[in-house]
Amino acid sequence: PLWRQWSHLAFGERLLLSVAAAISQRLSGLLHVVVPPLSGLPAATLSVVMDGLGRLVTQGGTVVFVDADSAVAARAQVVVDLQKVESQEQQPSAKVQRVERDGMLVIRPRSPVADSTPLDPDLRLDLPLGCLICVDGSSGSGKSALLRQLTLGLTGSADCRSDFAIDATGIRRCLHMSDEVLRASQGTLMQLLTLGRDLARLFAAT
Repeated sequence: PLWRQWSHLAFGERLLLSVAAAISQRLSGLLHVVVPPLSGLPAATLSVVMDGLGRLVTQGGTVVFVDADSAVAARAQVVVDLQKVESQEQQPSAKVQRVERDGMLVIRPRSPVADSTPLDPDLRLDLPLGCLICVDGSSGSGKSALLRQLTLGLTGSADCRSDFAIDATGIRRCLHMSDEVLRASQGTLMQLLTLGRDLARLFAAT
């Protein structure tokens, strides 16, 4: 029913609406971050979500998401593979499939890096903007931690800064889709569907 509360929707439904709302804004230069793994979605929903994320890239945005499923990672244009740590002495490494794009998302460690982070304190990444980027890796390799550092580095205050310095000159704003869900938790589905025709069409496609 269209009068259901946003907070009562399933994860897949909320994600579909978040993607569709972002599409309806038609804004370029945005960084969209999706932390929950997409591979847990039903196949039909996953297909629509991936198509929607691709549209955000076509509109001039950059999308970063987390998933360890090889089939889902294969849909990305850039894959950051954080290898599983086999012992306390070993640190995860990042292997980036490179593509040519205008603008870069540069990630560099600050000094010192907190001991609690699962990420390599010397981790350095140069990711092209305007791409669909998947952060891959085994459980505990730091996939979600990397996205948290990325989000905090672009939106955090001086009192709550990230362990890594983030340089993204071409990014106008970072949108964390999970946070957008929390902000909209009091709205109804009908209210959200008034955001634009793209949102209604994408939701109806499921």
